[in-house]
Amino acid sequence: MDFRDFPNYFQTAANTAVRYQGYYKTIKRSAVLLLVLAVVVALFTFDHVGGLEAVYGIVGLLLALSLILALILQYKNYDQIAQNILSLKASCKSVTWQFIMGAGEFSLHTNTAELKLVFENRIKRIAESFEELGPQLTPIMLKQQAVTPKMLALREASFEFKKNYYAEKRIRSLYDHYFKKAIEHHQKYKLWFLNLIMAQIFALIATSFLFLDISQNWSIIALVTMLVSSIVSWLELPKNLEKKQHYTLRSKELEIVQRALDDV
Repeated sequence: MDFRDFPNYFQTAANTAVRYQGYYKTIKRSAVLLLVLAVVVALFTFDHVGGLEAVYGIVGLLLALSLILALILQYKNYDQIAQNILSLKASCKSVTWQFIMGAGEFSLHTNTAELKLVFENRIKRIAESFEELGPQLTPIMLKQQAVTPKMLALREASFEFKKNYYAEKRIRSLYDHYFKKAIEHHQKYKLWFLNLIMAQIFALIATSFLFLDISQNWSIIALVTMLVSSIVSWLELPKNLEKKQHYTLRSKELEIVQRALDDV
């Protein structure tokens, strides 16, 4: 099914989630960039003595701006709002497929008008469980139709056609999504592990330079930076491993569902 073939709540939830994810990523990247710039400017002071008030002022300003952006993220909760809206989107998608396949309460009605009413009531109940998201959703898109012509056409198709369509567009689509996510987090796990190893090697080199009294200031900076990098790596490793295992498990479960559908 194309995007426009899904109900109004699904479409507005999808678009709104993208918008809030964009807010979160933009502010987060800006805050990190400001911190990096503050570090780069601060490094300028190691080779200079005196007359650095302007440099200190710039560093302070960059840190203050980064802090303000961090507080904005904490206050606005853009990431949490986006996740909640994605949950609403997933719920709308699930009930749409139930409607198409004639499952649950949608198997009790054959009249088109009644079916539309039942579906609209069902999807409104789902939306009400996310009532805190009401102000974020786009009112104009919510005025569009809840039951699209494509949904009705698929519902009226033969069982064999619907079974194959569901297997391809729903099960296969979910499987591909989870499989890609599993690979993505596996790659991230390997990159963070490589970062951990490299950071510890560079930390050992910096320690050796300190023992040999070579570029002490820069060696201290390198040592502290690599130790911080190692700590971050240790925190990221289990997170990505857990996500990889989660998505791998979901992929295996969908393989079982796909085989079961083939036997129907």
